[in-house]
Amino acid sequence: MTRTIAVLLLLTVVPAQPAKRTVREELDAQYEKLAAAHVRKDITAIMALKTDTFYTIGPQGELNDRISMEAHSRRFLEGLRPPITIKQTILDLKVSEHELVAIVTVQQEIARFREIDGASRKVETSVVQRETWVKQDGEWKLQFVDDVRDQKRLVDGEPAS
Repeated sequence: MTRTIAVLLLLTVVPAQPAKRTVREELDAQYEKLAAAHVRKDITAIMALKTDTFYTIGPQGELNDRISMEAHSRRFLEGLRPPITIKQTILDLKVSEHELVAIVTVQQEIARFREIDGASRKVETSVVQRETWVKQDGEWKLQFVDDVRDQKRLVDGEPAS
């Protein structure tokens, strides 16, 4: 009886371990970091969330390595004007047995202002793409993007190319 009381007292004093985050929660946190880095126009932080071997296959089948994607990101950031909102929604998630690789189908929606023909215009884009994330040193990093589809672009609320 005394032993049971001691164990119960010990259980009430020892704090519970925080719940382990799920892979989805961990990836959502990485997407939040990526969005915040874009809003800050912080190319170093953006590239830090990608592997050294990061690459993409674009919607027309073009192969882009990390260096070309960093240059693309720089060009994208140059024209951004606030307010900038970025929303990334995980539509599908497949995770390897040991939680070291995740294949994510994500919808990315970005609204920002850009200077177009001498005027500040609201540009909204949306795309669905497949991303491969790998866990390196305890952190998820983006390794590969392909299956880019369902691209939409609006300028001041009107469809644009």
